[in-house]
Parts: sequence; C-alpha cells; structure tokens
Amino acid sequence: MFVPLRSPQAWAAFPFLDHERTAGEVTVVSEAGEVWTADAAWTMCLWATARFRGLALRLAEPAWRPRARAVALSVASLTTRTPPPDRCPPR
Repeated sequence: MFVPLRSPQAWAAFPFLDHERTAGEVTVVSEAGEVWTADAAWTMCLWATARFRGLALRLAEPAWRPRARAVALSVASLTTRTPPPDRCPPR
C-alpha cells in the first residue's frame, strides 16, 4: 500500500513511524509491520520486484549496502525506459 506523505491515511496506517523522518528518508513497512529505512529500504524496494530479487540479495551484503540507493534509482531509471511488453521485439 502506498499512502501520501504526512497524510491522515499515513498516520492512521502507521502510527508507530516517525513521520517527520519519513519525509527525508525512504521507508518501507512490511505487512508484518517490519520497518526498513535508508539503504535497507532501497534494498527492499528492489527485493519486492521479482525481477531484481537477486540484485537485492547482493545489495544486502555489508560491502554493497552503501550503494543500495544509487543502484535502486539506476534500476528505476532503466525500467521507466523499457517499452511495454507488446512493443518489445520477440526473443
């Protein structure tokens, strides 16, 4: 579920979050209530997408954690340039 930042829906759905902190830092909350912020949150954004789960596992390693944000944003920029499936050439 996505909710607008600092909205009544965000406060109602996630009363345990520091909503001021989420304004400056990406935050991911699982269905079980687990919370990830900063590098771990960027890694979880990739992990939530089956196509990039392997990359997320690599970014979870300590040496790669500082690069998680840059990698996630790079992946996002690439995926926004990908044509829809009906416009992709056959393999």
